[in-house]
Amino acid sequence: MHGHGGVVLEQLKSSRLHSGVGPGDRFYWYTSTAWMMWNVVVSALLSGATAVLHDGAPAYPTVDAQFALAARLGVTHLGTSPGYLAACQKAGVRPRDDHDLSALRVLGCTGSPLPAASYLWVYDAVGSDLQLTSASGGTDVATGFIGSSPLLPVTAGELQRPMLGVAVASWDEEGRPVTGELGELVVTEPMPSMPLHFWNDPDGARFRAAYFEPWPGVWRHGDWLEITERGTCVITGRSDSTLNRGGVRMGTADIYAAVESVPAVADCVVLGVELRDGGYWMPLFVQLVPGRS
Repeated sequence: MHGHGGVVLEQLKSSRLHSGVGPGDRFYWYTSTAWMMWNVVVSALLSGATAVLHDGAPAYPTVDAQFALAARLGVTHLGTSPGYLAACQKAGVRPRDDHDLSALRVLGCTGSPLPAASYLWVYDAVGSDLQLTSASGGTDVATGFIGSSPLLPVTAGELQRPMLGVAVASWDEEGRPVTGELGELVVTEPMPSMPLHFWNDPDGARFRAAYFEPWPGVWRHGDWLEITERGTCVITGRSDSTLNRGGVRMGTADIYAAVESVPAVADCVVLGVELRDGGYWMPLFVQLVPGRS
């Protein structure tokens, strides 16, 4: 359960200040209505922009369908996923050569970590003067924790900054802030759009267990976060799906970035499996591009 005012304030902040959306802009983000990015699309209206809605598959009739839509409608802000950009890169498409993307100023991406290789492809194949933004947030808060800034440079493989009014930190297992190493993504101060409570949870036990353990009063989101010495951020995956090989923790994004760079790989998923005898397996499931072996 959320309060309307907090969500509206967060959405307006993200739209106007972080993404530079304003009157006359055309905002499109490929999303289902069940995801919080749908809230972001609708909230573009708060900034005087036109919300572009797409009823169809993300890569049909051709893999560059989202870029074709952006060109046809003069979209200024295009939002998509790392998987979609990787699919375009693997297919060898160059949207800037095939579509008029002169209106496009911001290319946003969220849903999973965006690897450095995709940044390089975007600036080569889509546009050299775009602001490529990668964001991390949650449906729980209907907004972002870490995102873009139009005032700062873009670094491949990194998110630009914690968003305004969000006290993001990376904590180690002892609850100490760390820099330059992986830790738990935590929010140490309240945000306007944090949920108020759960339905059918009269004493708040499920609510506290979901977000405020093991540190009471501190939001633990379940992501691995590294804050660099420069203040940029790197998300490597979910802390509740961490891989641990020989005592070395790694996020699933590290492996996906390597495996999905192979042209024959269409998709993959890796698991960390603890065995009863104390052993550890990391099976990797790979879906190949049709016709490849």
